[in-house]
Amino acid sequence: MGGDVFIIDDPLKPEDAMSDVKRTAVNHWFGGTLLSRLDNKDKGIILVAMQRLHLDDLTGYLLRETAGWDHLELPAIAITP
Repeated sequence: MGGDVFIIDDPLKPEDAMSDVKRTAVNHWFGGTLLSRLDNKDKGIILVAMQRLHLDDLTGYLLRETAGWDHLELPAIAITP
């Protein structure tokens, strides 16, 4: 089954963030499985909500290897002026 809207919430556990194998598996799952299930590749929506765990986590992979993402970065600690 496919869909028009996919929401990915924390695809990688913090304890798995230092594993090259687990990070690569998540990135390959996204590129090889999830993208193929979008019913409409031009109008479909994918939302990834996650904490940054590693430079090569899913967010890092998407920003580095694919185009067209809107990136909203919210700091864990608020910075006051």
